[in-house]
Amino acid sequence: MSDDRDDIRRKLDEVVGTDFHEHGKRWRLQWFRRGLAAWIAGVVLAIAMVATVWIVLDRQLKAAHHPPDPSKNPVIINIVPGR
Repeated sequence: MSDDRDDIRRKLDEVVGTDFHEHGKRWRLQWFRRGLAAWIAGVVLAIAMVATVWIVLDRQLKAAHHPPDPSKNPVIINIVPGR
């Protein structure tokens, strides 16, 4: 019976592995430290994405509500071929 359990445990460890995250009191600080860098990076990335969307929308909406200055319009020259 013991040999069967050892064999099953060995095969299970080969497939699944022995490393796992336990969320008990003893491991909470280590779990928090492992995930802290990822959470900070995610928050910084999210803020950067929101700021980018905000800037793009702000520029587009301002440009849509304010017509361009007429003095900046291009000069159109019609070139008529000579006869």
